[in-house]
Amino acid sequence: MKSKLASLNEKLDVLERKLELLEVQVVFYFLLNTYALDAFSRMEENRARESDGVGIS
Repeated sequence: MKSKLASLNEKLDVLERKLELLEVQVVFYFLLNTYALDAFSRMEENRARESDGVGIS
């Protein structure tokens, strides 16, 4: 019985580590997407200013 419990604890530890890695990946993906969307938005604003003849500030 003790070896069965030890085996289940090991599996639980592995799953917890995988979950922690997944959480980090999700946060990284969210931050990367937020940064990319912000950069794209700024590029579009600059293009709109240039086409209006206003120039980039």
